[in-house]
Amino acid sequence: MSGCGGGGANGDRLRARLETAIRALSAPGAALSVLRDGRPYLAEAAGTARFQPDGRNPFIPLSTLTHVRAASISKLATALTAQSMAAEGRFDLDADVSDLLGFELRNPAHRSREITARMLLSHTSSLRDRMPYWVDSPGRIETLVGEENFALHPPGRGFGYCNLGYGLAASALEAAAGERFDRLARTYALFPLGLYHTGFGWSGVEGYDRWAGATLYRREDGRWIAQADDADVLEGRATVVLAEPGFDIADYEPGSNGTMFSPQGGWRAPVSEMARLARAFARNGPGEALAEPVWEGSGTAEVWGTGPQILREREAGIEGGLIGHPGQAYGFHGGAWTTPDGRWSFAYFVTGLDAQVRYPPRERATGFTRQERVLHEIALDLIGA
Repeated sequence: MSGCGGGGANGDRLRARLETAIRALSAPGAALSVLRDGRPYLAEAAGTARFQPDGRNPFIPLSTLTHVRAASISKLATALTAQSMAAEGRFDLDADVSDLLGFELRNPAHRSREITARMLLSHTSSLRDRMPYWVDSPGRIETLVGEENFALHPPGRGFGYCNLGYGLAASALEAAAGERFDRLARTYALFPLGLYHTGFGWSGVEGYDRWAGATLYRREDGRWIAQADDADVLEGRATVVLAEPGFDIADYEPGSNGTMFSPQGGWRAPVSEMARLARAFARNGPGEALAEPVWEGSGTAEVWGTGPQILREREAGIEGGLIGHPGQAYGFHGGAWTTPDGRWSFAYFVTGLDAQVRYPPRERATGFTRQERVLHEIALDLIGA
């Protein structure tokens, strides 16, 4: 267990609440970080980052510095990469992406309507996921796009959460710059925020930071079974990409398959860095323009900007609402959020779920899982919301 900022009795109480949460949620570990005006306010972690091979006995404790696969929180970094490249004139969020992709990306029912990067990042492109929404390199991303991937509504006229859209956006970014997505994300989104030791697919995360990273788990029959980032990955050195055996990343052609780097969910970072990324979308941040609503549906969970989700005041539980993104994958359940003025930002996660626990369905108004809601409420208590 580890904490930072605003420790003492407050830290002890937070740690105790996290320990209670992981018992109640049947999770291996949990972490939470709160920033005030961009500076550490309070952060704690509890539980286990990695178990022994038996899946029962702890090996490495979870701390606030533990790197973990951040699931869809990663989409904030991908969107910010696009915005920063656009600010330098290297990318156009509102232009047809077909020329960059090297094939015509069109909804067959609406061939006259262009599909833009903003549509891909805001889930308004009319694309729909089908499994798998990635392809192992040297496969090419165009093989993932077929008529069955499209809804009936025109691009820009409806919403459908779509991970494939982020693979396509990453491919377009690569083609525009002639560079791999993991490197573009570091250059245009992560390094400018001071997030020097985070990266997609463990790219740029080295040494102890990687070795002590968190595995994402699922518990079955009393054993924690690795779902993502097992010991082989954490004790390795290569960037983790989706590729066929024997594929050499040095042979990768930028623009051919952005899904290889999991731009929709493959960012590895500690909990405090997730909070710092969220704050980039507050007022006067580099992602401020991306927080303007692009789609507003009938439910609050359907209010989206160009990347971030926007929670209105009632559902967010805090005056002014929140901007950020939730994440759920491979046992990770978490979120990273900021108030629009950037006064408060926070992030949280748990690192596994129990197959024998019947978790309640996601909240209709927010899309939160039970795991997220428990930690979200703790964060709001800390900031007096």
